[in-house]
Parts: sequence; C-alpha cells; structure tokens
Amino acid sequence: MSTQHPSDEPIDLYNAAWSGDESRISAIVHHIQSGGAQIPQDDIDDALAVAAKRGHIECLRLLLAVADPLFQHSKALRGAAVIGHAQCVEALLGRSDPKAMESVALSLAARYGHLECVQLLLPVCDPLADQGRPLGEAAHSGHLDCLLLLLPHAAPKMKDSEACYYAAT
Repeated sequence: MSTQHPSDEPIDLYNAAWSGDESRISAIVHHIQSGGAQIPQDDIDDALAVAAKRGHIECLRLLLAVADPLFQHSKALRGAAVIGHAQCVEALLGRSDPKAMESVALSLAARYGHLECVQLLLPVCDPLADQGRPLGEAAHSGHLDCLLLLLPHAAPKMKDSEACYYAAT
C-alpha cells in the first residue's frame, strides 16, 4: 500500500467503490480491520452505497465486513434496487431493512421495471406500503410484468382487486 495522507483514505475508498477496484477495496478493508485506517463510518457506508448502485458485487461483499447496510435507511439497498442490480439486492437482504421508508426499494424497482429485484424484494416488503406506491409505480411507468407480480400479493387487501387485475391484463 502506498503511503498517503490519512485524510485521503475516505476519498480513495469512495473512488475504489465507484470504479469497482476490488484489490484496492480489499486492501483498505484490511487496513480498517487491522486498525490502521481511521476512516469515518459514514464514508465507509457511502462507499457501500456507491458499490451497490454501480453493481460492483465483489466490492460490496468486501465492504460488508466493515460497513453498516442500515446506513441512511438502507441507502445501499435502495441504490441497487433503483438501478436493477439484483445480485447486490440479494447480498444486502437480511442485512438491510427492505421496509425502510415504506418499502421504497420495492417501489423503485417496480418503477424502473427491474423484475428480478421486485421478485427478491416482494417477500420482505409491503406492496401496499405508502398507499400502494409499489403497485402505482409499476402501473404508472407501464411495467406490466412488475404490476402482475405485485398485484396478487396486494389483491386480497385491495378494494375492487379483481377489477384492477383484469384492467392490468
């Protein structure tokens, strides 16, 4: 590892997460774990979020050793879901709070038509959260596959659910 000023480490960690530099992430994580790096926890958690949003699954897995996936209401999970990085979503489930901010990760995945992410999130989220926002996002953005996946999970609770189902098909 090159000698650098300690204040450069958070920037280096973020840049490595952004670019998907697994070897650099591995070195920094090792440095953190050995007590050699004094990187603020928020900076570590931001690096996790950027790795998730960029779809760098191996970087994300390395960062999970030192980062808090619950940071900012599961920001990393939301970032992976909005872009459609299903592997990252899957890696974060069980460590994040998928119901954070009224199941917004599910709403974002549905809005952008990321069916695989919707499939992963649906068992652990509420499709009727925020007045049915996940359903509304899928419908409004025209992602019929997501809507049809969400609808049966919400249908028993929805008024006129049969009419909604037939309208979608």
